[in-house]
Amino acid sequence: MQIRVTEELIRSHLYKLCALQTAGYRTQFVNESLEGELDMVIALDIDANKLIGGVADKLKKMGIEKPAFVGLVKTGSHAERLPDQADFWFIRCASVLRQAYVRNVIGTNRLRRHYGGRKNNGVQPEHNAPAGGSTIRKAMQALEKHGLLVKKNPGRSLSAKGRKLLDSVAKELSG
Repeated sequence: MQIRVTEELIRSHLYKLCALQTAGYRTQFVNESLEGELDMVIALDIDANKLIGGVADKLKKMGIEKPAFVGLVKTGSHAERLPDQADFWFIRCASVLRQAYVRNVIGTNRLRRHYGGRKNNGVQPEHNAPAGGSTIRKAMQALEKHGLLVKKNPGRSLSAKGRKLLDSVAKELSG
């Protein structure tokens, strides 16, 4: 996605620009007068639940394969039951994509902590337990196979195709 910025715009609004879009960070234009000139909606502007639902629908249409074990296992030792949603796999994949958008580099361990929760230990105190790594790892592998994630040395990051998918869904949802 390209933003066309003229010299006149830069001269007249130079003090209003907080940052340029570099390394996947959000371009922040604080003043409202620029919002009309720059009609750009990104994934961070949309509510996370709406974005994840929209991306999950797109991933279904793309044909991402669901592993056979997904409906049969819990998401981690902290969970008491299996996931209730019929399209849990696509929602989790969309959530992994959004996490890669928000944090530039993601890995299985970081996402295990993100998706983990409180483990009920009976009469003993509860403690935080990480989510299972297999579901997260398989989701990242499936997204990598479709070119939405790219493997880096420490973890994975969002590819240009994945960023385009998230931004296009955000633009559709915004209006």
